[in-house]
Amino acid sequence: FKMEVKNSTECYIYVFGKETDGTSYTLFPYPRADDPSKTKYSPFCGITGYRVFPKDKSMTADSVGKRDAIAVVVSKDEIDWVELNAAISRNPQTEFSQRLNAALGLNARAAGRSQVSSTGNIVLRAGNGGKVLACVVEIDKQ
Repeated sequence: FKMEVKNSTECYIYVFGKETDGTSYTLFPYPRADDPSKTKYSPFCGITGYRVFPKDKSMTADSVGKRDAIAVVVSKDEIDWVELNAAISRNPQTEFSQRLNAALGLNARAAGRSQVSSTGNIVLRAGNGGKVLACVVEIDKQ
C-alpha cells in the first residue's frame, strides 16, 4: 500500500512500523541497506501539495498477527529519525503510542488533534505553537 499526504505548509514526514516484539523500525525515509543510518529519500515536503510515498516502493503488512501499527510523525523541523526510532524502540512492553509521545517529548493533548473523515482520511491539526504531530494508525489484516 502507499500513503498520500497533503500538506498546507512545509514539513518533514516520517513513518515508523511496530515489530511483533514491540520494537520499531523506520518505514520512511527508507534506510539504505549498506548504512541503515542514511537514506536516499528526503522526508521534506514542500510548501503545499500532495505527496504519495513511498514513490518507488510499497509498504506491505506482514503475515504475523491480525493487526499492524505504524506511527506517522509530521514535524516543522527536521528530526534525527535514527535517534527517534531508537527511542521509540525502548521499553517495547509499553504501549506504542506512549513510547512515540515520550520519544518526541509530546503531551498528546497539547500537541494537536487528529480526526478521521468519512472517507478514511486522517486529518492532523497542530495546536498553538505545535511543531510536531504524531499519529498511530492500526491496520486490521483480514
